[in-house]
Amino acid sequence: MKNHVTLPQFLTEAEIEQALVLWRELRGTGRFAAEVERQIVAPNLARIDRALGQANNARYLAYLIEYVFTEADQPQPEPGHLWEVAEDVCETCGKHLGYGVRFLHLGRCETCPPPKTH
Repeated sequence: MKNHVTLPQFLTEAEIEQALVLWRELRGTGRFAAEVERQIVAPNLARIDRALGQANNARYLAYLIEYVFTEADQPQPEPGHLWEVAEDVCETCGKHLGYGVRFLHLGRCETCPPPKTH
């Protein structure tokens, strides 16, 4: 699978809406991934495989959808906090560093020098 996949890359708007309805109904029950696999992913797996350019496991994709919905439900820090969950890019060279916790919003890759102190 590609390094960074978004739901609209392999699900239609109607399928995302259906998953959202299931999420509201089944969140926290332990049944969400199984229902998403049964109702959304498995019946459309051939199209999803074409969209992602490879064969995929329906259960894995259902867990991916559950992860995305779980992360979307997490409270985000208010502006002014020392960290945030976001895409991170090196401030010096622009290299993509990935998605995750950014501390103090100072993204730097391993090849760029540290910032100069005052």
